[in-house]
Amino acid sequence: MYSTSTRKQIYRLKDIQHKYGISRSSVYRLVDLGLFPKPIKIGLAAIGWDADDLAAWYAERKLEAI
Repeated sequence: MYSTSTRKQIYRLKDIQHKYGISRSSVYRLVDLGLFPKPIKIGLAAIGWDADDLAAWYAERKLEAI
């Protein structure tokens, strides 16, 4: 039996801005309102967002637009 370690893909703020076309301030405003996934700590002074959380947020957002 083989053991595989799976690493979560993490997006940094610049990645989110590029991928979803939203500004830094909009990301943090939506987080504060509970409308965007919360960031996770990935280092002493670094945060990022889990790719699965972002995909779920985007899918939900697309459904709301229909």
